[in-house]
Amino acid sequence: MLHFPSCFAADGEATPRMRTGDRRRSTALVGPLSGYRCSVNRTPTRISNLTPAGCLIESHEPEQVGLRMQLEIALPEDGWIYVDAEVSSILDGCGYVVNFLDLPAEILNRIERAIRQ
Repeated sequence: MLHFPSCFAADGEATPRMRTGDRRRSTALVGPLSGYRCSVNRTPTRISNLTPAGCLIESHEPEQVGLRMQLEIALPEDGWIYVDAEVSSILDGCGYVVNFLDLPAEILNRIERAIRQ
């Protein structure tokens, strides 16, 4: 399960950044990144802290832990990816953390490449 210590970049920076930390197994693309949550409607979504395992969906609307959804995420310089995800935890006032489900190797490689760039 992923947990992120903060939900929004402190400096309000609009360009994606990479962050590493002692407690993290991998680096993360802090963001923000553009995306869509796909259900009945395509809802614009702001995404941050992208890792190969999941990400943070910045939202003031809470979601139910265990809810599954499809996301479209715009990777910097690498186009859009489409992932299935499940809400794993709620960050009050910030959003919710999702874990990716059954990522194909090609999508995993694209996320890892975006983090390294």
